[in-house]
Amino acid sequence: MRKTLPLLVMITLLTVSAIPAPAAPGESEDGIAEWTFIVYLAAGNNLEGAGIRDMNQMELVGSDENLNIVILFDRIEGYDSSEGDWTGTRIYHVQHNPDSDNLGTYEEGVNVWYSIDEIDLNMGDPQTLINFTTWTIDNFPAKKYALDMWNHGAGWWGICWDDAYEDYLNMTELSDGLEAITEHLGRRLDLVGFDACLMAQTAVMYEIKDYADIGVGSGLVEPGPGWPYDRILRPLADNPQMSGRDLGKIIVDEYVESYTNQEDDPDDSIFATMAAFDLAKMEDAAEAISRFGMAMSTGSGLSTPGAAGAHYSKLRYIRSRTASYDMANVGPFDLTRYCLYDIIDFADRVERDPQLGYLHSHAQYAKLMVRETMYHSKSNDFRINHHGMTVYFPSGTQTQYNQRFDQTRYAQDRYWATFLQNFETNSLVANTPPSVTITTPRGSESFPAGQSHITVTGTAFDLQNTVVSVEIRLEGGEWAAISGNDVWEYKLELDGSSGPTTVYVRAFDGELYSPEVSRTFFVGEGPVEAPSDVRGRGGAWVLLIIPLVAAVAYVIYKKELLSIS
Repeated sequence: MRKTLPLLVMITLLTVSAIPAPAAPGESEDGIAEWTFIVYLAAGNNLEGAGIRDMNQMELVGSDENLNIVILFDRIEGYDSSEGDWTGTRIYHVQHNPDSDNLGTYEEGVNVWYSIDEIDLNMGDPQTLINFTTWTIDNFPAKKYALDMWNHGAGWWGICWDDAYEDYLNMTELSDGLEAITEHLGRRLDLVGFDACLMAQTAVMYEIKDYADIGVGSGLVEPGPGWPYDRILRPLADNPQMSGRDLGKIIVDEYVESYTNQEDDPDDSIFATMAAFDLAKMEDAAEAISRFGMAMSTGSGLSTPGAAGAHYSKLRYIRSRTASYDMANVGPFDLTRYCLYDIIDFADRVERDPQLGYLHSHAQYAKLMVRETMYHSKSNDFRINHHGMTVYFPSGTQTQYNQRFDQTRYAQDRYWATFLQNFETNSLVANTPPSVTITTPRGSESFPAGQSHITVTGTAFDLQNTVVSVEIRLEGGEWAAISGNDVWEYKLELDGSSGPTTVYVRAFDGELYSPEVSRTFFVGEGPVEAPSDVRGRGGAWVLLIIPLVAAVAYVIYKKELLSIS
């Protein structure tokens, strides 16, 4: 035992110190690339072959002085034996390769980095996402960053399944990972996209709204080939000055075009939908949908006998006619149990129903705010009522409300989850709690060191028009009154310290408090500047390796312990 522990420490130190630093990527004339396109390619499942094909498409474009394409590629045994049938996890700085059938050649320590002994990283662990993405930001700095979450998706239920660990990222873990990444970067990412099924969902986009400017995802299941990466990355390489908003539009256009152009590149699919979201407006869209849920929960004061039953019966019928994103939907039944419905189509049907006139203004407002947020969307000709954004909407019979939804920020901050439970039980309520939104500052916004104060602004709403007060506090602090009710403003004095700062706001209507809404911003921090010499880096990759080395050391330790005993 005494001999074993020092030996393990030595193994750990030698292994970490031997990790090669990446070679310098290409640089533009001003010394920093325009874009780094980061792909979290979780192919440790039955999508392994699709992952290889997608990397091959990325190679058709490849990295250059203005575009870095960096992949964390995870594989597993049993699905695809091509390209040497390697397993484990690797980082690739994708190089140009005109061969559309085979991957190019990579040099270890220059443009590919292996995990120790090809150990398989858990892609369902948020720390893997954090370590890889921050390492990429440090080693391939750029003016703009896109993060592509590649894997199976399940809407708010989660993403990035790793079969080897039987794990995945739930919404809390995704949010925690993105929060750590933006704190490291000092600002929001320019784009977060999901090359995965069912992710253009209200709760998903609400979860990431503070960490990216643009969100991109499909409401429906994606066909196996996923995004057409050569068609997406070629325009980016040709015009690297484009914004994240422009890139989001290109992803939507090229994705839907690739599945509707009557060519086998890939084969056409009836499941082609894609949407891009301006996440600066996501809070307003989520709030509008929440207010719609409040109005449906009260029935605008319906009190006659049987009113609740008739009210919800009408809503159930409309739901059964609304565009569903469950791939096996039949009327009110979601056979695969992904009860996701098009919010614009649902609100539009409510607005057109003359018996629901008391809901028309709320339905109209919800549609307006969603359309302002979802700035570009497309679907194939079979999906004319699939506008792009979905809401979680169980029937209350064949599918019941899932308590795991309570863990999403959207359920915690907004009223929609409560409406779903009222819908399930045919319950009308007399009073709904107020709600509050924070307009400024935006999530993950940066302010210079030495700034004396920050003005926090927002709105408060109560369906019964009885907002009495609005309060604010710093994390761990006491509540303080805010000037104004429906529209409020607060001058937050700063103490000169640097780092992330989180504020909480709530409203009161004389009977009920709203959920507390939070906002985190950075003081004295900003975007990572390009170093004067980008060579000799690699520190964050060491952070990625240390847990692996520790795991190997622990296994060796256990084996030696067993042999001793």
